[in-house]
Amino acid sequence: MNTAIQALTVLLPIGYLSIALLYSVEKRSPLRRGWILVVLLLHGLLFGLKWQAMQHFPVVGRWSVFSAQAWLLAVLYLWIRFRVHHSGTASLVFGVTFLLQLWASCLEPLPVHPPFESTGSTILAVHVLTSLVASSTLVLSGIHGVLYLVVYKTMQRRQYSAFVQRLPDLQLLSSMTRGAALAGFVLLGVGLNMGIWWAHSAGVSGFSYRDPFVVGMIGLWLHFGLVAFSGSIPGLNARRASWAATFGFLFMLAGAVAAALPNVSFHS
Repeated sequence: MNTAIQALTVLLPIGYLSIALLYSVEKRSPLRRGWILVVLLLHGLLFGLKWQAMQHFPVVGRWSVFSAQAWLLAVLYLWIRFRVHHSGTASLVFGVTFLLQLWASCLEPLPVHPPFESTGSTILAVHVLTSLVASSTLVLSGIHGVLYLVVYKTMQRRQYSAFVQRLPDLQLLSSMTRGAALAGFVLLGVGLNMGIWWAHSAGVSGFSYRDPFVVGMIGLWLHFGLVAFSGSIPGLNARRASWAATFGFLFMLAGAVAAALPNVSFHS
């Protein structure tokens, strides 16, 4: 089983990178759709094998969090793409997915063993799942905020590259930035409260409202709340909301690196 887990851990970043490259080619093909499905199923299989090997819900370590975030980011984006019918942003989204999974694969301890003590809890599972889905939607908000700024600057300079011509218009990019921020704001609010509830009820060692990770997540929640409701806030137009989403996205990337460092937070 550990051999299969190790093989999938190595192959998944390559799979997501190949999807990003396939989307960078303008021509559509049945091969691309089929390969995306294969990679997502293999990623799901990886979590199934880990669950069996660990005898427990598999998202319990830093490596598994990044891996789950990569998988959810891909799934959520494909659902949005199905609703919007526009694939111009896919190469960048799957590029970020590749980086997340690569980071997860580099951090993952092998071979996989069952944990020494069970952390099983319904409250904890809800906290983890809602926080992961929220983080993935916030990443999507940040990516589309970046692309809004790219298209905006391109229109000002009147220099249209082939990449920019394939992107959605400003209105759609703004709608996706704010919509993803709203979904993330709601889900992260649930995830934060469930995590606080679990920390108090389980007496988690090291938990504090002054913990850098807790402070950062609350700040991120408030930050993307402003992005989500920017359409109703005077002075916070689509361009400024996109800048805010971009900075939030960069903060999340910095947090992903910091989370890999020991003793930064009780989450570590």
